[in-house]
Amino acid sequence: MKFTEKTIEEATSKMCEDSFWSEVYENAPEGAKKRLRVAFWGNAHMREREDLDAYRIERERIEREEMTYEDAMYLARRFPEGAGKTHYAELAERIARRPMMTDAKLDAAIDALAAMLPAEDRALVAASRERYDRCEDGFFTKELFWKAVGGDGDSCGLVGDCFAHGHGVDPDPELALYWFRRGAFGGDADCCLHLAYIHEDEESGHFDMPAAVFWMMEALRRGDADAKRNFGYRLALGDGPWERYRNPKAGVALITEATQDDPHGYAYYNLALCFERGAGVERNMERALELYMEARRRGHYAADDAISRIETQMAAADEGAERKPARRVPAKKPAKRKKGKGTRK
Repeated sequence: MKFTEKTIEEATSKMCEDSFWSEVYENAPEGAKKRLRVAFWGNAHMREREDLDAYRIERERIEREEMTYEDAMYLARRFPEGAGKTHYAELAERIARRPMMTDAKLDAAIDALAAMLPAEDRALVAASRERYDRCEDGFFTKELFWKAVGGDGDSCGLVGDCFAHGHGVDPDPELALYWFRRGAFGGDADCCLHLAYIHEDEESGHFDMPAAVFWMMEALRRGDADAKRNFGYRLALGDGPWERYRNPKAGVALITEATQDDPHGYAYYNLALCFERGAGVERNMERALELYMEARRRGHYAADDAISRIETQMAAADEGAERKPARRVPAKKPAKRKKGKGTRK
């Protein structure tokens, strides 16, 4: 799709059909609004790989000339750090700090940090940096990369996620593994969890169940909320390579604990599955339905289908119970009279 004012307007209109994006866009300062319009086009058409040069040039021009501190702070407030963080918060931080950390200073800092790493690590950092230079997504910023090379656990995790899922770069499992390991050794619990995901995947080329269990437990030890739910699910209901590690009661205990901090309903959904299937708890469809409804209230994407499934099963069970005929007790046959002395032959 060509990068024109018309296609930008079409992409913006499409995004603003969602009430959330409509409110964000309408209330944005002018500079932030321009940035959002370009981002909306990228969201709609970037993967088509057409007119990317024009898109990238305009994005960089706006970031360099149009974005003010006010614009940056607006985006940072609307997309804060934490769960569900988007690239806007990182981008806003970078723009707000631009006078302090120019691109030249960041390049020099990256070079200095990379020079202190072992040779094997320097090669992986160089390969990652080469991909960064061709990056097509504002999420993978030079400041983020600088922090990751310096060993910041959270930044390593974000760079690893870029290579694991192809955010602006081609997916690369080897580089993803490197950055997640670097982040895990830097103290980031989420990186531990991602290492577990890589090692439990039988097709990843790094399949290693003892390592998967170790990193899952390490993420749990470091207090990662997602680890409670994910590890609990695998212990309670895990199949494939996790089947031999099942411990349903321990799994249910972890999932139950995870419901205490579950803004999006995932732990409630997993706990409902346990009650639906009788894994680690007595099977209870009514309780499963309650938990699925709570998961839906918190926004879980699959809760509606689960509720429909449970309600259908419960209705069928009730209908079957009503139709089942009562067991008929056969009538007793009259006792046969015995022939005696006074009986006529």
